[in-house]
Amino acid sequence: MELNEKELPYHLWLSKTKGFGDVAIRKLLAYYDSPSKIFYSDDFELDALADVGVLTPKLLNNLKEAKKNSDIYTPYKAMTDKGIRIIPFSSPEYPEKLRNIPGAPTYLFVIGRLPLKDEPIIAIVGTREVSGYGRKAAEYFGNELASKGVSVISGMARGVDGISQRAALKSGGLSYGVLGCGVDVCYPLQNVDIYEKMKEQGGLISPFVPGTEPIPSLFPSRNRIISGLSDAVLVVEARMKSGSKITVDFALEQGIDVFAVPGRITDPLSLGTNDLIKQGAGIADCADTVLEYVYSKKSPVAEKPWEKRMNILSSLKNRLTSEQYSVLSVLEETPIGLEDIYKEARKQNPNISFKGLRSLLTGLCIDGYAIDEAGGFCLNF
Repeated sequence: MELNEKELPYHLWLSKTKGFGDVAIRKLLAYYDSPSKIFYSDDFELDALADVGVLTPKLLNNLKEAKKNSDIYTPYKAMTDKGIRIIPFSSPEYPEKLRNIPGAPTYLFVIGRLPLKDEPIIAIVGTREVSGYGRKAAEYFGNELASKGVSVISGMARGVDGISQRAALKSGGLSYGVLGCGVDVCYPLQNVDIYEKMKEQGGLISPFVPGTEPIPSLFPSRNRIISGLSDAVLVVEARMKSGSKITVDFALEQGIDVFAVPGRITDPLSLGTNDLIKQGAGIADCADTVLEYVYSKKSPVAEKPWEKRMNILSSLKNRLTSEQYSVLSVLEETPIGLEDIYKEARKQNPNISFKGLRSLLTGLCIDGYAIDEAGGFCLNF
């Protein structure tokens, strides 16, 4: 897989085009070999794509407006002057771990480095309102794992995230911060010390264009990347209803093991971790337990494609509606036409209508579970 670096300014331009998310961008790139061809395409070509449903009228207008700005190099230079790189999905530098997860981002923006292919990485996550016990546990695991050569990845949030990453950096280890904003935005400001250190001892990673301000709706995308880059997820302290469980859900969806630090049964901040253990998470009673898992984990016998699909589908059953699940379970690695999908999906769920099928498939594509390939649909995992 090769990447033409001359295309990078055009990739940045496409990533910043109003209204274009991962699904819309990948649809366009499926028709054009490169973003520069999109940039230099004429209106007649784009109108034709709108006619076949690749572009909505609104996206068509947005794209035409974006093409009117011929200066794509100034924004790119401004970005690189800040030490920020854009890593397209097509780049050989794009992490393999992330490439294989459902809903992998089309672009990553990075300051510093990306994890190496075989680099052992543990995600440490937990509550923002950390207790004294949680603070000690986060410091302990961050320090012990990093000092033994395991990189620590998290969201750089206050509480468990920042405490564990600060401990990892202090021990001389590597840490990666995945942000729910642009990589040039330090959030929260109280963690500016680890933000600066990670530029040298690891890296800062975001799927959002530079300058993006942090808003809650962006954090799930951040959590999906945290788990996707990890060998395991360690939850230090969490309430029963905790944002950390979003990362856990993504980890389970991605086939990644979860560990949890046990806590007192009377402590609300340990209810979430104790519940995870009750549901089968590994008990993180000491760093050696997690280290042994990371370093002794043998490469499993390669899954057959159908086994991988079935395992992922099984993990998604409780996250999808019955109609979505019926449609997704019909799809395969190669595109299938609407009529064939309709016939097979109806065998599982007679309530599915042909009119509603398109809406169901669009939703699955937006969520990153399926891909629209010129009218046919296939799995994205």
